Amino acid sequence: MALITDGGSTMGALAAQRLAEGGFEVGILPSSGKGEELPPVHL
Repeated sequence: MALITDGGSTMGALAAQRLAEGGFEVGILPSSGKGEELPPVHL
């Protein structure tokens, strides 16, 4: 399991996506409210 803080940023979103693609279950905590704008990642 991985927990990404600031997952609404470009770098945080990319890290979350790469971890998910690597088989991790990922939780994302956006610090700026941008997380709602990100497309969902389907595992």
